[in-house]
Amino acid sequence: MLLCLPVSLWYGDGMGRYFLASVAILAPLGLAAACVRRPVPGAVFAHREALGTVVFGWVLVSAAGALPYRLSGAIPSVTDAFFESISGFTTTGSSILTDIEVLPASLLFWRALTHWLGGMGIVLLAVIILPMFTAGGTLLYRAEASEFSHQKLTPRIKENGRILWSIYLAITGILVVLLMLGRMSLFDAVTHAFATVATGGFSPKNASVGYYGSAYIEGVIAAGMFCSGINFALYYYLFQGRLRLVWRDDALRFYCFTVLTSIAAVSAYLWHRGQYESLAATVRYAGFQVISMHSTTGFATADYEAWGAFPRSLLILLMLMGACPGSTCGAIKNLRVLVLLRACHAEIRRAINPRVVVSTRLMRRSLTEGELSRQGLFVGMYLFSVALAGLAIAALGVDAPTAFSAAVTTMGGVGPGLAQVGPTGNFAALPALAKWILAGCMLLGRLEIFAVLAVFHPQLWRPR
Repeated sequence: MLLCLPVSLWYGDGMGRYFLASVAILAPLGLAAACVRRPVPGAVFAHREALGTVVFGWVLVSAAGALPYRLSGAIPSVTDAFFESISGFTTTGSSILTDIEVLPASLLFWRALTHWLGGMGIVLLAVIILPMFTAGGTLLYRAEASEFSHQKLTPRIKENGRILWSIYLAITGILVVLLMLGRMSLFDAVTHAFATVATGGFSPKNASVGYYGSAYIEGVIAAGMFCSGINFALYYYLFQGRLRLVWRDDALRFYCFTVLTSIAAVSAYLWHRGQYESLAATVRYAGFQVISMHSTTGFATADYEAWGAFPRSLLILLMLMGACPGSTCGAIKNLRVLVLLRACHAEIRRAINPRVVVSTRLMRRSLTEGELSRQGLFVGMYLFSVALAGLAIAALGVDAPTAFSAAVTTMGGVGPGLAQVGPTGNFAALPALAKWILAGCMLLGRLEIFAVLAVFHPQLWRPR
């Protein structure tokens, strides 16, 4: 929040006092909590403590992030302020704001900064910069991301985190420079770079990236979204010259395949309908929307609601699937989808010839039955959670396309959905209870379900 003070002073928007007030509220609470010590003889910081710390940490940070919105009066409702804050930190990008451009510059900067801080993980950032996290750092890191969403590059968690954050910073800096070369202002370049590398989607413009009407800016952001959907560990291997590890990554190859085929399919459909005057314009708009939804960023340059049923349905599937594990994207993650496809192929071969011995392979190794069942269970729970949230929102009187697409987009960390919450709409008119349900979906999707569900299990709270 202190980083927003220079922005407030530069633009003279008068928001500095609200950020200082937020700091004045939060700093004593944080210091008091840090000073409290209740040592128990023989107590060990174990996995269940890590789960509780991560889940409640994300909730508390999101509540803290809502303070500038609420204190300044920019978002008077507590529900709306929390919704906007958790949407930022979880890199969802769903918004209740009906007119973004009227907000003060420093508040828009804070909105983008929540994306950037949450993109790589607030717990990972805490483990890196706070000396108190030593023995529990590894457990916290594992609790924040599943085995499919993190990768140890070095034996030390702090060193691992520094490498990932260095790559994160480098991509952010490159995007800022490239966007400024496209005659975008420094403020707009920084806020869009934050949202792009975090695959968040908050833009300081009402029309999102479409505001600029620039093929160059759209191309830079599309490339940034695509690169941010790739496992960040692969960049580390690339810098080391270990090209074979990069090429052998199944998730990357599957990601490239689905992006290219989806762009081709949507472009062909739109060209056949005569949606745009030229083939170049067709590919331009189709490509941007496909990459944006596949990487779960949520930027928009066109109203895909007007494209017809096929593109909308395909974009919903891409929202559900997401990009590569180890990236800043949300959703199921494409590697899990690939695992299930290969498992289905193996099962079909067994049905044809029951005597054949077929294994499901990934990254040139055979997966165990336990690994297969865990990924299948995650996908099943993910889809069940989306369906349950959609039904709950529909029960509040929201139409079905809005309710279910809102559940899909918030669980996946995408941002826009369909109908009322489409690329030209927002979440402002939804009932307050629906917003709290969707805020829960954002947390479920960001922490990949089981960490959040674990805090409701009685066993987590029983003494050892």
